This record gives sequence, structure tokens and C-alpha cells, in this order.
Amino acid sequence: MKKTKESKEKIRFRRTKKMFLIDSFQKQHKFIANIFKQVFKIRQPEHEMSYEDLAAIGVDSNRVTYLIRRFTFMLRLCLLLAVVDYFYALYLFIHGYILVGLMAISVLLLLLANAFKYHFWRYQLLKKKLGCHFKEWFSDLVKGVK
Repeated sequence: MKKTKESKEKIRFRRTKKMFLIDSFQKQHKFIANIFKQVFKIRQPEHEMSYEDLAAIGVDSNRVTYLIRRFTFMLRLCLLLAVVDYFYALYLFIHGYILVGLMAISVLLLLLANAFKYHFWRYQLLKKKLGCHFKEWFSDLVKGVK
């Protein structure tokens, strides 16, 4: 009689697991964790490239000049839009639209991230050094090197 009582408890526990979909939750959390791992995974380049290798892929001095002008334009455009968006977010916060203001701040952060990207690429082409480090870029930015 004791065995049947234990087996009923085990069956109840199994039913409870099925009822609350514990296996499904575990699969879902593993899936979400794998997605986050793939999204935030830093991909390593297949091979390092130097400034001299640009000629091998068809980028000549005229193209480099064009890219520098294009990156400068995109940098200035992103910064202009960031300033406009900042004042718009400030206007929204003053008038009490907090959630919309937070959305405007998120757009501002995206614009600033793009401005950083274009400035960094421009800096690499001007210095004729691909693959420079953030520390180098920041130290030259603080010194005011163009």
C-alpha cells in the first residue's frame, strides 16, 4: 500500500510539471539565451587589413578622398540631427511627455553612435592607419588633431 502512495505522488508531480509547462519554459529560456549570445557576439575579422591593402581591393587615392568627404558629411549630419533631437527631447520633457521624451533620447543615442562610427572611420583614413585603437582615437580627439 505504501508503494502506491509514493507512485501517486510521483504521478502528481509529473502532472504538475506538465501543467505548468516547465519543459517549455526551459526550452524558451535556452532559445532566448542563444539569441542573446548570437546578437552580442563579437566577430573576429578573417584577416587584418592595413592601409596599403586598400589598393589591392580597388580603393585608390581618389576613392579615399571621396570616402573622407562622405564620412565628414555623414558625421556632420548625424551631429546636426542629434542637436535637433536633443532640443526636441528637452521640449517633450518640459511639456510632460516623459515616454516620448525617452524615445527621443534613444534616437539621440543612436545618432551619437553613428556620429562616432563615421568620425572613427574618417580618422582611420586621415591617419592612414586601419585598425587603430579607441585609445589612440580618443587621445588625438582630445589633442585636437584633424
